[in-house]
Amino acid sequence: MKTEVWKVVTSPTTTLGHMTLQSLIRRFSGSLARTAAGGREHIFLPPPRLLSTRDSFQSLFDRVSRRKMGSVPGCGGPPKVQANVANLFQDIESAVESTSLGKEKWYILTIAALVGGTEPELADQLYLYIINKPEYATTSHRHYLIRRLREALVKLVSIVGVCKPLEAIIAIMKVEKEEDRDYTFTRENWQCDQENHDRGMEWMRQIYAHNIEPTLDLFKAHQDFRWISTEITYGLYLSDRKILDDLDTELVVLVGIMVQNLRLETHWHIRGTRRIGVSKGDVEIIVACVHKVANFMGTSLNRIPTVEEVEKDV
Repeated sequence: MKTEVWKVVTSPTTTLGHMTLQSLIRRFSGSLARTAAGGREHIFLPPPRLLSTRDSFQSLFDRVSRRKMGSVPGCGGPPKVQANVANLFQDIESAVESTSLGKEKWYILTIAALVGGTEPELADQLYLYIINKPEYATTSHRHYLIRRLREALVKLVSIVGVCKPLEAIIAIMKVEKEEDRDYTFTRENWQCDQENHDRGMEWMRQIYAHNIEPTLDLFKAHQDFRWISTEITYGLYLSDRKILDDLDTELVVLVGIMVQNLRLETHWHIRGTRRIGVSKGDVEIIVACVHKVANFMGTSLNRIPTVEEVEKDV
């Protein structure tokens, strides 16, 4: 007997109009129990942030239905991907497939946008969506996938801070099967040495070209930020090529910055993406995809430049 699992409510006494969520749980549970032919159901409502006081009970039912998370282990099939989220993923995947970026770039873009934005916990939905594809049916292919997703999250730490990537990797961990987990450790032997510095500067020059010294000179009076940029952001994080290639890396950076609605740095990395060989048309599709994810999250991107506005600076 399949047992559906739903997002857990954080406060059963939160009110929705004249009703508490506890009473809604009872009504909702009863309606599902009548369809379960005697089976035992585990019913929870979503966190209060997903609700408004104007929601009708039918609206609540519809929205909870769209946030169904899957099955209790041992009580049915694999976890399901939320329909509205799957539609977003399909849209992004289709858009990126129309470019020359490569087949696997769409999910790097997507995880950077979700995690850099407001929905890091939807990383589990992205992971589930991908492993349901035939090409990720085996454990070895899932190891390959999680290494790429994890490295994107590690690189995002330098762009958005550590907390959101932690939320994302924990969300993925909760839906991973033990045999699909990968225990490699890419930065175990990292040293902040001359080799690290040279590697970071080499990659930074590819992105900034003749703009590198004027950019670093912005921090003449704030040398900690220059050091962090060269030794940590570019040395430790962005120049590491064990898992992700140049384009993967610049996708993580551009998208992670852009989804935060940051004007200056978005300009730098639209320019940088063009400088590593991505066509103007393909960059425009990347930008359009970030807007799609931002719209899904309810995030305004009203400060970022267009690709056309940056083009004269490439």
